Amino acid sequence: MTDFRNIINDDILTLVYFYDLNDISKSEIIGQLKKIKKKLKSKIKIISIDINENYFLCDKLEIKSTPKFKIFKKQTLIWEQDKIESSEKFINFFNELT
Repeated sequence: MTDFRNIINDDILTLVYFYDLNDISKSEIIGQLKKIKKKLKSKIKIISIDINENYFLCDKLEIKSTPKFKIFKKQTLIWEQDKIESSEKFINFFNELT
């Protein structure tokens, strides 16, 4: 949990993608996240967390299903969602946040 707090304790927004290896949409989501990172570059930090390898953390964050996306800034949850409709819509949304 301490490592996670350090990761999300940043001035830039941190998008956390919680996944299960069995998610059928995982490869599509990874593609969207790559597009988002390429477009936003250093404006956003993106990390992926396997719920099966991080059970304690996911339990504390009440992750009950995947995929799950959360945005943090300075350890504060700003946004959470079950999906990203498209990388373009997310980038527009992100630009509204900043």
